[in-house]
Amino acid sequence: MGALQPSTMRNQSTPNARANAQVLRRETTDSERKLWGGLRSEQLGVKFRRQHPLGNYIADFACLAPKLIVELDGSQHQAQQVYDARRDAFFREKASMYCASHRTNRSSISMGCAKPSPTDLSS
Repeated sequence: MGALQPSTMRNQSTPNARANAQVLRRETTDSERKLWGGLRSEQLGVKFRRQHPLGNYIADFACLAPKLIVELDGSQHQAQQVYDARRDAFFREKASMYCASHRTNRSSISMGCAKPSPTDLSS
């Protein structure tokens, strides 16, 4: 896998993903709203985007530089595990770091982060 170009995460979405992202921005979950409160306005020194369309998918939160994607999946995602697996693989390919939180029920949350090996980034 070659080095990712800065434009890899910008202007790489389908029209359907862009339209769906607009809807999701209006229908934010409580968890997304809370996390956005800490990410917005460059509070961490980098700019995050909320509900950023990328390919056929929509990242809950994306920082274009460095390429970071954060996903918060609630219990509604239990019924779409195959779709989520494809989305996760796509985001891992596009981002320098990809973090996903999967809530399986009200009290159980699993969190995982993945980044490519140094050889993937240097070639």
